[in-house]
Amino acid sequence: MVRLPKIPDTPDDFNDIVTYLQHRIFAEKYNSPLKQSNFQRRCKNFVYNQETSYLFFEQSSKDSPLIKKRVVPTYDSELREALFEKFHIGDAHFEYYKIYTMIYKRHIGITQHEVEKYVNACPTCIQNGSIKEKSDLEPVVSDGPLEHLQVDLVDLLSYAEHNDRYSYVLTLIDIFSRYVWAIPLKDKKESTIHSELVNVFKNFGPPAKLQADNRSKFRTKVLKSMCDAFKIKLVHSRVRYPQSQGKIERFN
Repeated sequence: MVRLPKIPDTPDDFNDIVTYLQHRIFAEKYNSPLKQSNFQRRCKNFVYNQETSYLFFEQSSKDSPLIKKRVVPTYDSELREALFEKFHIGDAHFEYYKIYTMIYKRHIGITQHEVEKYVNACPTCIQNGSIKEKSDLEPVVSDGPLEHLQVDLVDLLSYAEHNDRYSYVLTLIDIFSRYVWAIPLKDKKESTIHSELVNVFKNFGPPAKLQADNRSKFRTKVLKSMCDAFKIKLVHSRVRYPQSQGKIERFN
């Protein structure tokens, strides 16, 4: 798994990293051996390209080839917008999870939630009928606990370094009681998601209905087989319409 560093969140933070990489000089705030050691460790996999002024993240191991990705600072809204336009509009308005996958292959610092928000607000996608008018939607209601659960996967890859390598959170919410499960994950393999869902259903009981979004991680044969085994009705929310997953999206 790729070990991600803390992404620069201010221009000063970015400049501190570049100055250290170019001249091995610490900013004044790194005024103790411990702070300097932690900062050195953070910069270990950063590489600065002076010609382009780009900061890259590089990592390699004996078992995998070199990984090189451009760092997208948290504060750089213009770069984010440019990447969203390039990969979404330039690639035929794909679904957000496909766009995120394409961006993540060569960049770090952009979250899946950001991409989803951008795609869901795309005028072209809305106009093409992927999203129906709100008046057409039926409210999500439940008459009792464990009648209807919503499930989602929150992407925290950018913060994995500070979360003991936990990169995702599997979240579930009971529509009736608003009870929430938040389960940290180090990967999003279907076997991992399946195992954690089974643990919840064994400890609390299976729901009558499980609602998930349209991402591929929730459209697997493994998940369908699990729902069949527990006699759970599996339903999927509308494409590009997170409001149909309203309860869990608001929690996330």
